Amino acid sequence: MLERAGIPASGIRLASIVMHAELDALICSGAMRGKQQTYALLEERVSPTNTRSHEESFAELALRFFAGHGPVSLRDYVRWSGLTVADARAGLEMVRADLESVEVDGATLWFRDAAIPPLPGEPVACLLPEYDECVLTYRDVGFPDRSRGAAVNAAATVFDRPVILDMERAGTWRRTVGAKTVRLDITLFAALTPAESSALDAAIARYSAFMQLPVTVHLA
Repeated sequence: MLERAGIPASGIRLASIVMHAELDALICSGAMRGKQQTYALLEERVSPTNTRSHEESFAELALRFFAGHGPVSLRDYVRWSGLTVADARAGLEMVRADLESVEVDGATLWFRDAAIPPLPGEPVACLLPEYDECVLTYRDVGFPDRSRGAAVNAAATVFDRPVILDMERAGTWRRTVGAKTVRLDITLFAALTPAESSALDAAIARYSAFMQLPVTVHLA
């Protein structure tokens, strides 16, 4: 359709057109068609909402961010939202009465107390994608690397998907998706305890269920 309208559209150019249409709130992610992602008109997927003022929008976005991502700093909010520091601070000031704060290493972290679940008693592992906002959002609260074995090349794994284990980056993983199975190549920075191994197995099982395919694991 774009080509018939005289608009060349392929490769990176097509991707840019689609992203522009998303930013203009014309289209959004649609339902899955088998294993393929589709797009849909935004007006068909999202119910109409009341129009907010500029200030109301700042307040709503700030409250949602600090409630959903806290404890986080103002700097984290600026990085995540793309707002100027002044606009981000204005939104925070509008909702600070609904938030709690704590000082950690000289940084003020904001959160909504009711939104924070209790810490689990056992280790928890997560297989995160390389651009997950848990990794990209936070500058003042992050996931430090576990001590690496001498055989692990830090530079070679910096862009790999992280294995998060008990609030640390304990390794990296890659996937190869086949027609009937998914191969996971996991590089661990150090040996795991039995409880941590069980947590990693649980994360792999969740990933297998998400992909709806059996998973084979190769540990480095």
